[in-house]
Amino acid sequence: VLESVHGKGTFLRDDRVETLLTGASQITPADCADIRAVLEFRRILEPQAAALAAQNATKKQLKELHELTDRLPTLRGQPHEFVRCDMAFHEALCRASGNHLLVKSLHEVFEQTVRNHEQLTVRFGEQDALFFHPLILNAVEVHNTNLARSLMEAHILQNYDKV
Repeated sequence: VLESVHGKGTFLRDDRVETLLTGASQITPADCADIRAVLEFRRILEPQAAALAAQNATKKQLKELHELTDRLPTLRGQPHEFVRCDMAFHEALCRASGNHLLVKSLHEVFEQTVRNHEQLTVRFGEQDALFFHPLILNAVEVHNTNLARSLMEAHILQNYDKV
C-alpha cells in the first residue's frame, strides 16, 4: 500500500486495501466445497443474526422479509429461483440484524455455494424453507429474540442432519 523512496519520502501506492486480501483470508470455492462446514458456519452466524433482527428490524426490512416469504411458495419446482429467493430471505434477515459484517460474510458464502444449495433443494425438497421462514419472520416481527434464534438454529440443523 505504501512505498518508501529513499530521499523523497513515503507514498501511497494503492488505496484499495481489499486488494491485499488474498489467500487464506479470502473465502474461496474450495473453502465452501464441504457443505457440512458451510452449514456449521451458518449455524453459528444465522441464529444470532435472527435474534438481532428481532431487536433491530425496521418496517421496511420486515416488508422485504414478508415479500420474500410470500414469494417462496410460488417458486416450487424451480430450484434455481427458489434457492435465490431463499438466500435473499436469509441475507435480508442478516441486514435486519443491523450488522454489516454478518451480511457480507453470509453473502460471500452464498455466492460460493448456490449450486450446492440448489442440489440440496432438489434432493431434499423445499419444505424446510417453506415451513421455517414464516415462523422465523413471525418471531422477528414480535421481537422474540429467543424464538427467532432457536427457530433459525432448528432450520439450519434440519439441513445439516439431512446431509
